[in-house]
Amino acid sequence: MSDYFLLDLDYKDFPEKGKLKFLTVYGEQHTYIAMAFFGIVFAGFLSLLFLFSALPREWAYFTRSRHTTGVVTESCRPAYMKYVYSFKAMDANTYTGEEDQNKNDPCPKVGETLPVEYLAEQPEQSARVSSGSYNYINVCGVIFFAAFAIFMIYRFLRDIRAFFQARPKYALLNTSTTILDGIIFSIRDTTNSRVQGRSRGHYVEVEYKFIFNNRIFYGTQIKRRDDLYKKTLPPPGTPIRILYADENNYVML
Repeated sequence: MSDYFLLDLDYKDFPEKGKLKFLTVYGEQHTYIAMAFFGIVFAGFLSLLFLFSALPREWAYFTRSRHTTGVVTESCRPAYMKYVYSFKAMDANTYTGEEDQNKNDPCPKVGETLPVEYLAEQPEQSARVSSGSYNYINVCGVIFFAAFAIFMIYRFLRDIRAFFQARPKYALLNTSTTILDGIIFSIRDTTNSRVQGRSRGHYVEVEYKFIFNNRIFYGTQIKRRDDLYKKTLPPPGTPIRILYADENNYVML
């Protein structure tokens, strides 16, 4: 087998030495299954919880908040980094609000004016100090976070789906003894750009093809090969070995 390029060097003299690895069938481009489950259960849950709690509130401020000017009535005190302000709402009543002080900014002094926004149905409970673009930035931030969370959940779900699809495929291939000849169609260094959930390292992606019963089959596999770092990769046409079970289940060794 020395004339063939092996994607996994552990498969030298296969199947006499060792068995087929599940990771070969599952694919190193997928996240570790434990990490995928953790991402769905915890990261996904927390992301959705934040989305459904933050977006309605921020959207309410964005669409129907009222703007007015508040006056600081009580400045920050030592060991209590908050200040109090009063403002007049559209119902002509005067309300008070309390705001945490940013430690990097000086505390406003009594008598200073501040931009305040509030919801008309609950002016005192909803009042907060803001700038003109505050709502827009908040809503955009929540939407961006939601889009990112949905994308990550999609990635995790795809990896979990690949894991369960690989299990019956692995069972078939693990009992197969049919080894076919194939060739490299293309090979490239992925520099870890398409390998999620794996340790840092040097990965290669191989596209291969082989012929069986006068039909041409294609496949793609990714493998960590630190030994190939800064080395010349085998050119297209290099012979390889394929473990074959049926027309839907095969892997490159």
